[in-house]
Amino acid sequence: MDKSTVAVFGLGYIGLPLAVAFAKVGYKVIGVDIDEGKISRLKETYTAEIFEPGLNETLQLCRDKITFTTSADFAIENSYALVITVGTPLMDPKTPNLEFIKSITSTIGKKLKRGQLVILKSTVLIGTTENLVKTWLEEISKLKAGKDFFLSFCPERTIEGLALHELYTLPKIVGGINPQSTDAAAEILQKLGGPVVKVSSPKVAEL
Repeated sequence: MDKSTVAVFGLGYIGLPLAVAFAKVGYKVIGVDIDEGKISRLKETYTAEIFEPGLNETLQLCRDKITFTTSADFAIENSYALVITVGTPLMDPKTPNLEFIKSITSTIGKKLKRGQLVILKSTVLIGTTENLVKTWLEEISKLKAGKDFFLSFCPERTIEGLALHELYTLPKIVGGINPQSTDAAAEILQKLGGPVVKVSSPKVAEL
């Protein structure tokens, strides 16, 4: 499977800079968002509405490497790595809303192919990758995580205003559901720059 194409699902303060960073280091990128207005603006102008130093300049520089779409199916069909960066807004001080994660996971599960890599980067509670995302993907796809496809968690650690700089320099913590999943995610992420720290499980990475 061609490992040169990465899909990023959710083009907010984290997802869009990540998509642009992947493009800058050489990947072909498919950026996905359900906001039709946002996708239309990005397609037409290759400029972002969020403030992030260097983002618009890099968008312009990498416009030939990034495809923007509202079609998750198109992204899944044409990518090796599927990176989930959708929002998890808090419903109360201790409970994130996982509705967007469940929705995109269900969509991915319907189209998931053997050999693909799924990386969860949304901010979640400990155990979400193994207890929820893995279960949803396996139930819908009828594939086995760690055997038929790879699944890892990589926490998002950047802050607004420094996202592009930090994506290239901060250590990337990676925890897969098995060593093969960890290695697959590390191989993709190490190209961004900065050390890659492999940990023993998604729970450790989530913590």
